[in-house]
Amino acid sequence: MSPSFMAQEDEAFANLKDFGDVVIDGLIWALQQRDIDLKLTVLVLLQERYSDAKRAMPAVRALISGMEDRLVRVTAINTLQIMEEAEG
Repeated sequence: MSPSFMAQEDEAFANLKDFGDVVIDGLIWALQQRDIDLKLTVLVLLQERYSDAKRAMPAVRALISGMEDRLVRVTAINTLQIMEEAEG
């Protein structure tokens, strides 16, 4: 990743931080959509920025089913592990 992209990501996160509940609701909504790329993006966000978002854990768990794309299932499993570690 380029330094400018990382700076943009940090700036976006700082701007969204004040809207925590709304952001988590949006992430949960995105995990329920059909778009695989959207789900993967949200899972990465949860891993990197919102690993303490306990409210999102049921939505992540729901992705670990035979009906989901394999990459989504594996990423969801990894995300849950990271979220459970952040939980303590």
